[in-house]
Amino acid sequence: MSARNGHRVTHDLLHSYDPYIGRLQKPAVVDHENITVEDPNRVGLNAATLDCRGRIYRWLRRGPFFQEDHYFRRSIRRARDGSMPVSVHEVPLMKKIVRLARKGHLKAACEEYRRATSIPPVEVYRALTAACVADGKLADAIAIFEDGDSRLFYVARDGEVLHNLLRCAIAAEHRVRVMWVYNLMRGRHYENNVVRAEVDVIWRYRIATLALEYLLDHSAGEEARAVYAYLVEEALADGDLYVRAGTLMREALQAGQTVQVSADVLAKVGLARSAEAIAPHVAAELYQRYVEGLAAGGSGWAARGLRLPRHTRG
Repeated sequence: MSARNGHRVTHDLLHSYDPYIGRLQKPAVVDHENITVEDPNRVGLNAATLDCRGRIYRWLRRGPFFQEDHYFRRSIRRARDGSMPVSVHEVPLMKKIVRLARKGHLKAACEEYRRATSIPPVEVYRALTAACVADGKLADAIAIFEDGDSRLFYVARDGEVLHNLLRCAIAAEHRVRVMWVYNLMRGRHYENNVVRAEVDVIWRYRIATLALEYLLDHSAGEEARAVYAYLVEEALADGDLYVRAGTLMREALQAGQTVQVSADVLAKVGLARSAEAIAPHVAAELYQRYVEGLAAGGSGWAARGLRLPRHTRG
């Protein structure tokens, strides 16, 4: 008597494309040219084996496109440099999606997006999520991002896409989703180290500072402390000085001047030097303007980090 109690097939489909059904040690490597009823490689749903109950329940819990999604993921062959293969015949469709999204026709762009049969380039997700920012369509932006995130080899895990998501969350005034985007940006070990889908440093800085500004303006002290600790830990707290120095260098290069990078470049940019060491009255004037700007801007925080009374806010 076999492990199937006399039955050769224990389910309605002999082979599941899910790599975690029917294997005991590692994901199945299937010879699609030689799938037989006997199933010698145990790629089907095997009963009466170790851990069979969880695999049977996984098969019973499968979604409507379970087989198609797993077949699609396993049939894609990435290039040697990790890039996705580009389908030449769908380039006009991708350009049409981007064009519609940039014009603000989000519904028409999503209808065209549903026609895609290959992995879209990241420009499609950038345009679609940017079209959601104006009206604060947070749910649409999240659905677009998650459709191209893990299911399509993290092609939508991009700094600009996450920045658009954060702007949608801020427009919708959704503090929980703001922290969700921040945690997405930080990523897990799997995304950052295994599949190498980490977010660029400049986008990490922009997302973290935008989230920090929103959290401070909305009395979320604990979350703001966590974001600021991340900025300090990653040495991104002085990122504005680097951005400003890079902007000045680019303008100088465009003007045809020579640029020399020295160790004291950042010390000469912005307010890196202590204003009190130069002139105490300048520092006092700067501080007074800072306090007036906080009071006029409607912030809920005083310059010393204390809560302002409600009648003093804008």
